[in-house]
Amino acid sequence: MSKVVLAFVALMLCGTAHAFTLVTDSDNPMMTDSELRAMTMSIAAAVGHQIPDVPQIKVVVMSRAKSSSLKGRWLYRHRVQLTKVFDGGAPYPFQGWLPIHQVELYGTSDAVETKAKLEEALRTFFQSIRNVDPAKASPR
Repeated sequence: MSKVVLAFVALMLCGTAHAFTLVTDSDNPMMTDSELRAMTMSIAAAVGHQIPDVPQIKVVVMSRAKSSSLKGRWLYRHRVQLTKVFDGGAPYPFQGWLPIHQVELYGTSDAVETKAKLEEALRTFFQSIRNVDPAKASPR
């Protein structure tokens, strides 16, 4: 119960200045969805970003971990995506969410390093997009 309260307090401290649409999905026995959400918002606030709070843009954070056959090791996969809704017409009609930018880390490690790799993925993601102006095209 204290983890839920801690996650709620962390979300409240982030404030609305760092608001954006966030979707979390944790299939990681070491971390709940609310803890993943709190970690993401905390790192986003610490690193900084310019992600607008609009319904057409969202950040999706997924964390997967399962016990490995090697004692004390975990198989993990962490993905952080910036997605945007796309509505295209003829000749190829498509309506859905397309990834704009993605950071993904996967491998095997102990429980402490698995969490550290999730934090690394989040920091790398927010650092890579913090200076991108959403009103301008990204440089190629």
